[in-house]
Amino acid sequence: MIILLVPYLLVVLSLSVRIDYRLYAPGRLNPVGNFIEFEDPHESENPLTTTFIMNVEEPTVFQTLLGRFTPTLTLSELPEYREGISDSVNFESGQIARNTSVDLALINAYEALDLFIEYETEHIVSLYYDYMDATALDIGDIVLSVNGNEDVIEGFNEVACEETAHLEIRKEDGETSSAEVTKQQREDGCKFGLRVSTYYRITDAEVPYTLKDSPIGGPSGGLMQTLYIYNALSEQDITKDRMIAGTGTIRIDGSVGSIGGVREKVFTAHEAGVDIFFVPTGSNHEDAIKALDSLRNPTMDIVAVETFEEALAYLEGVRT
Repeated sequence: MIILLVPYLLVVLSLSVRIDYRLYAPGRLNPVGNFIEFEDPHESENPLTTTFIMNVEEPTVFQTLLGRFTPTLTLSELPEYREGISDSVNFESGQIARNTSVDLALINAYEALDLFIEYETEHIVSLYYDYMDATALDIGDIVLSVNGNEDVIEGFNEVACEETAHLEIRKEDGETSSAEVTKQQREDGCKFGLRVSTYYRITDAEVPYTLKDSPIGGPSGGLMQTLYIYNALSEQDITKDRMIAGTGTIRIDGSVGSIGGVREKVFTAHEAGVDIFFVPTGSNHEDAIKALDSLRNPTMDIVAVETFEEALAYLEGVRT
């Protein structure tokens, strides 16, 4: 019994004990049309897709060992500020990031097509850390003021270390309430223990749309979401006979931001037979080229862009 018990306990521990690392693994392509729908979109020869990969924070011992010895996986130390965040909080945060990204994509695409779209700028609680009182705020709350200051960012910045900020917030059901959070001294500075992101809430749009639920979260699909919306509402198909995927966040000014897991996203796109893969310029592009060079007989074109307009111009230039 003892002889059998020891290996059994080792297996149980390897599958349950979690390590402060982050693990990236290849995933699959996700057509943007799966979660943004228009009543009468223009025909598209090929779907425009985002690239979904597996991102495991605090993997088990077994998953960590896989990460060390599997060439297609990437294992890195988890930043200290990410430690202790539960899976449920990570999921909720990812959903907020995805929804924010889609609204930014809609704004950029509609404005590029000279379609009417109206929105309000808000500040949304998108993540909180383990040292903050989790009962004070919920992910998705809208911060209306900080110590009476409606300039939310300025209000947060005016709070001294170890002082408490009084927040007026709007809950998901529309009701307003208050909360208090204390700015705490941490090893890497004085912080509130939460992340508040700028949210562009769309209030009216010329062309109606429907957003579908999706378990896939995060902001890294922003560029491809913008291209998809533009293509769905434009009379010309920018895909033609090419399979197009990519990654990169989108900002209110149309610029494209960097993301994580580029190496695994290149592997995913290659396996799916993608022809053109967009990445942000800079280190993301460098990592993508290294990943492509490590593959056998790659045929995919890696295209680095700084803005949505650059990606659009590239596709319009090679579409015939």
